[in-house]
Amino acid sequence: MKGKKSVCVDLDGVLARYDGWQGIEIIGDPIPNAKEFMEVLYEKYYVIIHTTRAETKEGCQIVHRWLHKHKIHHDKIVGKPIAIAYIDDRALLHPTNNESYISLYDAVNILDVRK
Repeated sequence: MKGKKSVCVDLDGVLARYDGWQGIEIIGDPIPNAKEFMEVLYEKYYVIIHTTRAETKEGCQIVHRWLHKHKIHHDKIVGKPIAIAYIDDRALLHPTNNESYISLYDAVNILDVRK
C-alpha cells in the first residue's frame, strides 16, 4: 500500500451482476469489462473491495473465492453496513453500460488530483 491511494469498489452491481439478494453464496457473473477495469485500477491504486457480503468471516471468504475464481485483482476485502443509500462526497455511481468503466476510471483520477 505504501505510496498508493486507496479506492473502494463495491462488488454487487459494480463487479458482479446483481439481481437482488439471493443468499450469501449467490454472486452473479462478472459484469463485462469489470476484470479489465480492476486490472487498470490495481496498477495505480490500493484497491479495497467493500461489500455487505463481507460483514461476516464466512461472507468475506465467499467474496475472496469469487474474486480469485474470476482473477479480479484487489488488495483487501472489507465489510460495509447494509443501507438503502450511501452518501459520500467522493462517491461515484457506477453507470450500467459496459463502456462505463473508462469514464469511471477517469472520474477516479479526477478525484485523486482534487484538493
